[in-house]
Amino acid sequence: PPSAIEEPPAGTLYNGEGKSILNKECAEFRDSAATFNTDKQIKWYSKCMQKDCAQSLESGPDTPGCRFLDTLGFCYAYNSAQTWCASNVGYAGCNDGGATWGTPPIGTASSPDATQWVPQQGAQIEGSGPEAGQPLGCQCMKNCACTKETCRCSVLDSRPVPEMTGTPYYKYVFGDTSDVKKSTDSKIEYNAQKWSSGQWKDTKGKMMKTNKDGECSCRCGIVGDGSHIEVSI
Repeated sequence: PPSAIEEPPAGTLYNGEGKSILNKECAEFRDSAATFNTDKQIKWYSKCMQKDCAQSLESGPDTPGCRFLDTLGFCYAYNSAQTWCASNVGYAGCNDGGATWGTPPIGTASSPDATQWVPQQGAQIEGSGPEAGQPLGCQCMKNCACTKETCRCSVLDSRPVPEMTGTPYYKYVFGDTSDVKKSTDSKIEYNAQKWSSGQWKDTKGKMMKTNKDGECSCRCGIVGDGSHIEVSI
């Protein structure tokens, strides 16, 4: 029979309290979300996914990216954690996104741009407020930075991952149908919509070509509720 996998070295996957070692934003969400109001939870969850997304675009032995997740689905932050899990894939705490989520030495993707990391779906609003238990969804724009209706990306025709009908978390940029209003070699304008005064209203979304390699924008919100979506990152 195969030999049992030993526990990871101290400080690799878990801190002294036995908690997964994550980036600051994901650790804050994990530890404090139940004390935050709904909008603050969504904001910190979006920041958490943004940091995990950016980590997924890293490569090399010192910053190998994000293939392995903790039990909550967040990226282990340390390179030592990612490489240890790559050598101990069967360990219960190394939740594997798959070989294509990382480049060597932790995966098989040919380049950071070819990695297949996608943000979580299915987390829930925590606490005891009226939205508690409602499901959260997310989309991310890789190699991009966004502010409300504008995204600046290394590749002009970038789209959010995972693909969803109507790009619900980037409706401020693309609208429901990515209907092009005007385009040039460096900018595309879309007939988009924004949530205002309890309804969707027409606006102008923009994609602009700018080098944002290694950056991410991630937007999360309550599934199906346009009034509770983080749109500023």
